[in-house]
Amino acid sequence: MYIFHYCKKINDYLFDEKLNTKLKEKIINTYNLKEIGKIKEYWENNVKITSLNGKLSFEYVNDLSISYLDGLLIEEYKKEICLDYNFYKVDIEEEYILYENEMNELLIKLKIYDDYISIEYHSDKKLDSSIFEIIEMINN
Repeated sequence: MYIFHYCKKINDYLFDEKLNTKLKEKIINTYNLKEIGKIKEYWENNVKITSLNGKLSFEYVNDLSISYLDGLLIEEYKKEICLDYNFYKVDIEEEYILYENEMNELLIKLKIYDDYISIEYHSDKKLDSSIFEIIEMINN
């Protein structure tokens, strides 16, 4: 599986995925995104814990490769369902409002944080970066 994160490369180890909130409506309209709800996402090592409407889900996520090309951080990964997971202290905790839509071979996810937004494209296969309208939209 793949996630394509729109971001700007700061250096070989740092990337900035923060987009201006002014782009929110344009992105929602371009991709016909629907609001899913408020998400709380936690990470402990390679376990992703997601809370939506008080319901928890757990996944093991293992990165296979990460590369950067044409404004996209490309993350190839493998995930497995984790039935139950006890956690107390986590490595990362974030909260956002999620919008999404599935188009062609992509699941498009827009995350709305307090001060910025970010966009991800999820796919079962690696895709050419030229199909992503976001790059042209943001650069114009």
